[in-house]
Amino acid sequence: MIENYAEMIMDETLTPEEDKEQIWFLIITVATGQPGVSKFIGHVFDATYNYTLEKGELPHVRFDRIDYSNVTSITTKRAVWS
Repeated sequence: MIENYAEMIMDETLTPEEDKEQIWFLIITVATGQPGVSKFIGHVFDATYNYTLEKGELPHVRFDRIDYSNVTSITTKRAVWS
């Protein structure tokens, strides 16, 4: 899971060719272990990631999750307690 968006995505050093080909496939979650659609999407995401690793396909696609609750917890706490 991405913990530092700026470091991982915005400040990543790429050659011009890599920059043209680089793709991020991100899902934004609220919490892990959610039932229903969230669980299904998480399963498909993991299966797709594992398949690309296994087959060596899509070398320019990077996969990650962003936990919305984790990313916004500090700003939410500040807003609620201000």
